[in-house]
Amino acid sequence: MFMFMHGNGKRWAMLPASLAAIAALGAGGTAVMANVTDGFATPANWSLVAANAAVTNGLPMMPSGSDALGLTSDNTNEIAGAWYKTAQNMAASWTATFTWQMSSAANAPGDGFMFAVQDHGLNALGYGGSDKGFVDATGSRSNTIPVNPSFGAGVENYSYTNEVDIGEDGAFLLSGKAAQVSSSTLNLQTDTNPINFTIGYSNSTDVVTISAVDSTNSADSLSTNYTLSSSLASILGQNTAYVGFTGSTGGVSEAQVFTNFNFTTAVPEPASLAVLAVGGGLGLLLIGRRRTSRRKA
Repeated sequence: MFMFMHGNGKRWAMLPASLAAIAALGAGGTAVMANVTDGFATPANWSLVAANAAVTNGLPMMPSGSDALGLTSDNTNEIAGAWYKTAQNMAASWTATFTWQMSSAANAPGDGFMFAVQDHGLNALGYGGSDKGFVDATGSRSNTIPVNPSFGAGVENYSYTNEVDIGEDGAFLLSGKAAQVSSSTLNLQTDTNPINFTIGYSNSTDVVTISAVDSTNSADSLSTNYTLSSSLASILGQNTAYVGFTGSTGGVSEAQVFTNFNFTTAVPEPASLAVLAVGGGLGLLLIGRRRTSRRKA
């Protein structure tokens, strides 16, 4: 087990030393190019940002050798974010996988997290509480994600047990009761087991899919999907953006720890590229032989 401590010395999360492996990706004529394969193992690859109590509590943190991100603690009024420093391809289909684990002394924990995509910069951070470090309705903070452009998907576990939030342009499209997953058997308020998330985007349909499964009991799960207003590249205004996590606590709190992060984009099958290369080579060979034959004639 890992035990992480934050600045005031209180226990804020415990992690199992190993978690179930996430299923391999890729099928159906596409291969998967791994864009982020080192997860949180190399803190130098990440930009960590904080506001309010997260600053004094030393959050967010990536303890050396842990391959984990500690985003918030079981203390109130924290806002934190983490961005991978290399921008990723948003014009392609992609999949993000990670494990989320929370613990809280409160009867109703909060407020949750967002897996976010934005091109504002490596210091982007929104408001706290139920805004989860993602929403910036007024743009009055100097380092907030602006109203445009951004995208996010995550969970809010203060008001409901099964709420999945979707956001565009620094505002929630789905939240609250409208975002509850009716088929969910997963209780995000009380389940303190590691939960494996998969968030995917299809560039052919502009559909975002979200699924979450309790790593110790696969019967506890949720899944949903949402069609964006346009392509993700159009929402962002460009083809590349930073990926990462934001989260916050408000009047209630929870420790949130992330592990096993991977971000992959779909690319053409290498075998098909090889066929094109071989075909091109044969074409050049035939042309060369034909020219040689004419010279002999």
